[in-house]
Amino acid sequence: MRKADITADLVSRLVWTQFPQWAGLPVRRVDVDGWDNATFRLGEEMSVRLPSAEEYVPAVQKEQHWLPILAGQLPLPVPEPLAAGVPGCGFPWPWTVYRWIDGTPVTDRTVPDLAPFAADLAGSPVVNEVNLDYHHVRAR
Repeated sequence: MRKADITADLVSRLVWTQFPQWAGLPVRRVDVDGWDNATFRLGEEMSVRLPSAEEYVPAVQKEQHWLPILAGQLPLPVPEPLAAGVPGCGFPWPWTVYRWIDGTPVTDRTVPDLAPFAADLAGSPVVNEVNLDYHHVRAR
């Protein structure tokens, strides 16, 4: 599956079949969604993230595990996993529905001095624990 094959129609079908309580909500691709995931808005309060290639699938479970832990320990909003989707409708990998966080993506334009921002985040003990877990998972 290519990232271009992950469409709003596919996401609508996945939501409809697995989470019928949200089946009527509009789905639209977000403007900035990164490289390893395709991200869509689901209504006004949620987002859906789907891995864009097989090599990104291990991060799905990692995010579902670590984001709730990070949320209680970081001084910034962290996406809250609301539902874990499974392969279906021709999409071969697990995926996640999150609570949407309004805001502006972090870029060199929105955070003029990224070095202190990154240092503060990297210096968090919980972030270092996540990095250790990530390297352990990748080494397997």
